[in-house]
Amino acid sequence: MLGETGIGVDGALILTESLFNGTEDLVKLDLSYCGVTFIYVLKLSTDSSMICGILELNLSGNPIMQEGSNVLSSMLSNSHCCLKVLVLQRCELGVAGVLRIR
Repeated sequence: MLGETGIGVDGALILTESLFNGTEDLVKLDLSYCGVTFIYVLKLSTDSSMICGILELNLSGNPIMQEGSNVLSSMLSNSHCCLKVLVLQRCELGVAGVLRIR
């Protein structure tokens, strides 16, 4: 649980990569209020070795914005994606962004 640490996109990517370095365990990753943007989601969704290992992802309180909604939708439709729970409270997606993800 790393909520409210302010590690940002680069820190979140380094952490996520290190979690999957040699392990095949599914993890719950709490990056709420860490300063993560849609850039993190974009990089996460393009690396199947990372996205296939995350079971629960909490991105609450991060400025994912509407720009990230298409990326999230694409990531969730990826056959390698194992996400069962995705928390997006206060991510500034707006109604249009939420509708793109569904």
